[in-house]
Amino acid sequence: MSLSTDPRDLLLGDDDDLVVTADLAFARGLSGVAQDCESACGLCAEEWFLDLDAGIDYFNKIFGVRARVGLINAKSEFRRELLLVADVVEVLQLDATFDGVQRQLSIVLTVRTLFGDTPQINLVFTGGA
Repeated sequence: MSLSTDPRDLLLGDDDDLVVTADLAFARGLSGVAQDCESACGLCAEEWFLDLDAGIDYFNKIFGVRARVGLINAKSEFRRELLLVADVVEVLQLDATFDGVQRQLSIVLTVRTLFGDTPQINLVFTGGA
C-alpha cells in the first residue's frame, strides 16, 4: 500500500508527454493510479522486455479475431491488467465497443482505488487496416 503523497510515476500531461517543470513532476494519489491504469491498458503483450507476459494481447485476442469474440476478450484482458495496478481495489465500470469500419476499440472504465474512485477514463485503440 502506498500513501496518496507517494510519487507513483513521472507525470504525463493531456498529450501523454512528460510534464516538464523546474523539477521532476510526479503523478500521485488518485490521479497517479488513474495514470497507471491508462498506461497498463496501453501496454501490448510482449512489449516490455523485463516481463513479456505483461500487457494486453491486442493482436491475437482482440483485433485478430471476430468482433464479438474480440469484445469478450478485451473486457477480460483489460480487467486483468487493471486489477494488477497497485492500489486498485475493484473495476467498477468496463464498457467496450468496437467500430469495425474504423477498426477502433473504445474502452470506458472506472476503478475503485485505495484513494477513492477514479473519474471515468475513455480510451481508444486502433487495430491494423
